[in-house]
Amino acid sequence: MKNVIKIRLFGSVQLTNDTASICENQIHSHRLLTLLAYLIVHRDDRVPNGTLYKQFIGEKSKNPAATLKNLMYRLRTLLKALGDEEYICTLQDEYRWNPEIPVQVDYEHFEGLHTQILAEQDPERKKDLCIEAIECYNGNFSPEIAEERWIVSSVVQNQTQYIEIVNILGKIYEKEKEWEKLEALCRKALALEPFEEDFHSLLIRSLRQQNKFSQAMEQYESAKKIFYENFGVWDQEKLRASFERETQNPTALIMDLSDIQEEFMEKDPPMGASNKTSSDCFRSAA
Repeated sequence: MKNVIKIRLFGSVQLTNDTASICENQIHSHRLLTLLAYLIVHRDDRVPNGTLYKQFIGEKSKNPAATLKNLMYRLRTLLKALGDEEYICTLQDEYRWNPEIPVQVDYEHFEGLHTQILAEQDPERKKDLCIEAIECYNGNFSPEIAEERWIVSSVVQNQTQYIEIVNILGKIYEKEKEWEKLEALCRKALALEPFEEDFHSLLIRSLRQQNKFSQAMEQYESAKKIFYENFGVWDQEKLRASFERETQNPTALIMDLSDIQEEFMEKDPPMGASNKTSSDCFRSAA
């Protein structure tokens, strides 16, 4: 049986088998890297040359057939690092990844785990699947390929699935009162999705439950800064509710929030910001 090639597209592109690996930083051509990723993603299809011309050559080429042939030669040379197999098949006016070469692709494994998580009824098994999926995700597709038109829909889908899985696992940890694990989960998730308000709220809750009041306050201020600097306005009611629900010292909390309010009001709102002031927000949330 041929060696299975493990292919990573999340985070950065990497192909690995039992004897060797090819990493993204070894591929010094953006076009070569995206062509490789394209053939992997579409490996179940026979890709017509005309499609590849449009995706990777462009209309300005005087001899697109020769240019594509040269790209395929360079790609085959690169893949020889993994062994002497014929990784790219040449057909009549078509190319494709060799279907006889077995592969395991991380984003497909992730999507399969997402399906299993939604169907799983056993809480422990669901938790294990969530942990595995989050470890697999490791950030969305490599930035080198993530903005390509042919993969954008997968980027959005996987991002949505990741957020859903983190929230599912977060609720499990809440129910089990695993506050340290919830904190670690949220910190990792926020490194990938800093604008996901639910992650900020869960992190604040986990810190409050561990009596890490100063850290919870810092997280609240950090969330305020992130949303205000990037969007000009923010809805603080959900995060404020997290403080109120978890605090063991309501008086101190009100004083903390008042300090934030004063600081917020001292700053001129950015162009295009809402006319709703910080004071309005706090009154509406009270």
